Amino acid sequence: MLRQKAGTELSWITFTQDTLVTKVEIAPGASVAPGDYTVVLESYDKAGGVYSALKTDTITVKVLPSECGQALAQTRTWETTQQPIVLTKEYLPTVYFPETLFSGPHTFGGFACGGTYTQSIAIDVLPAGVVLKDQPTGTDLRPSVSIFGSAAADSSFSLTFKGHYVHAPTSTDLTSSFT
Repeated sequence: MLRQKAGTELSWITFTQDTLVTKVEIAPGASVAPGDYTVVLESYDKAGGVYSALKTDTITVKVLPSECGQALAQTRTWETTQQPIVLTKEYLPTVYFPETLFSGPHTFGGFACGGTYTQSIAIDVLPAGVVLKDQPTGTDLRPSVSIFGSAAADSSFSLTFKGHYVHAPTSTDLTSSFT
């Protein structure tokens, strides 16, 4: 039989005893920070009533962040400033931007990414007649800038796009290897 050596126990290591084999596993749902951990295992004979250790083995458990965590080393910030936009009376558009401005783990299909992504669009100086919808609501969630006829010709402004992703590990983000 196997157990962890007294005084060195890691609460997220579990043992499942079958007839001939003891399985050592990371507990389901455990939230363990990435890193190297030392597990000291003792084998013992339960038949004699005295459970003294017969053999001791030391194993290094390396807990790695998932592909999601490895894709971004925990956090990432994007920022881009566009060249000034000059207004003319002849062109009065509403410009729509993608609902998600920057791609990253929050947009990768097939990843169970735990984390938060925030984004913003800012205008350096908002001219009269220009409307920015940075956090739209309703059915169309695309950010937009609208330029109306009241906007002064030959005025200009610059847009700054920002995105920020913070990786928050979850139990599904973890992988492990025994060496």
